[in-house]
Amino acid sequence: MNETTADKEFILKTVEMQREEMRRMSSASLFCRFGSVALASLVIGLTGFRYHTVSEFVAFLPVVVLLVLDVYYLAREQKLRAIHEQFLQRVRTGTVQNEDLFSIAGPDVTVNDILSLLNSASILLFYLLVTLGVLIAAGK
Repeated sequence: MNETTADKEFILKTVEMQREEMRRMSSASLFCRFGSVALASLVIGLTGFRYHTVSEFVAFLPVVVLLVLDVYYLAREQKLRAIHEQFLQRVRTGTVQNEDLFSIAGPDVTVNDILSLLNSASILLFYLLVTLGVLIAAGK
């Protein structure tokens, strides 16, 4: 190995680390979805919507917060995936450098990234169904 060429073992470890980071973002996104349903159900079950306005707000609050977190994790996962693909491209072309190894610096997720993912059909469908469930439970 010369000074500019990365060792194969280090390349494999870097790929493994990058993939693990992407899996964590995907799992966090999934937990946000489970959490939004669980917290909305908990509020519905505990209050029975006796105090409609307050209960609806309290049921929607975790759904909205977890929606934003879900989209944040998905945006971060997409950025990590792009970094991973660039790294793999450098490996394929043989241009990977020692500085590229073990570099999984977190990409910056911007508001535009989050807003662009809000147009995702799967995100919209899931959270619209949760919202519809809260409204049905509230008797609206």
